Amino acid sequence: FSAAKGGVYERARKRYNLKHGMDLFQYRFYEDQPLEALSFLARMCDKARGCRPTATHDALVVLERGGLLRRHYTMNIDGLHEKAGATVWESRTAIGGDGKTVELHGSLHQVVDVATR
Repeated sequence: FSAAKGGVYERARKRYNLKHGMDLFQYRFYEDQPLEALSFLARMCDKARGCRPTATHDALVVLERGGLLRRHYTMNIDGLHEKAGATVWESRTAIGGDGKTVELHGSLHQVVDVATR
């Protein structure tokens, strides 16, 4: 999801007439263009579902299963760590449970509708 010229952010910035590509993930975009925001996230989720974990994801799972990984923090939202077999820390539990991977920005696979919250 590169910010490079021609990357996802750049293309979406132009498509949705945004100042910055990262604005796609701001609440203001959802508030101003709810259907477009949901459509964008649905497309991103579809693309992420088609992706496969890399050797790096697999290596982290090996470390976790071997008891060598205490915690892993990621800013990725694609869910590939979990797809590779990593356990994911759940913020809904009192202390996050036993999951080793913390998805700092959440996941495309778990979206909260703030209107019905």
